[in-house]
Amino acid sequence: MRVIERWTRRVQERVALQKGFVDFVIGPYYKLVAAAYPAVAPVFDLIKHNREAWNGYDDKMLAAELANDY
Repeated sequence: MRVIERWTRRVQERVALQKGFVDFVIGPYYKLVAAAYPAVAPVFDLIKHNREAWNGYDDKMLAAELANDY
């Protein structure tokens, strides 16, 4: 398996990690839960909306936005 740079211990891109977490952990989980329990469907829709919002970020933008909070 080829090692990609974002998964090394030296470099971690927060935005890419967040996108991957939503794409491969949270998204599939809530998709299954929403299929079994339709009342959860609005939560799955929010997760999809949140994931789309991450497309507008890069690590510099995120750091600048978080700097205002800390």
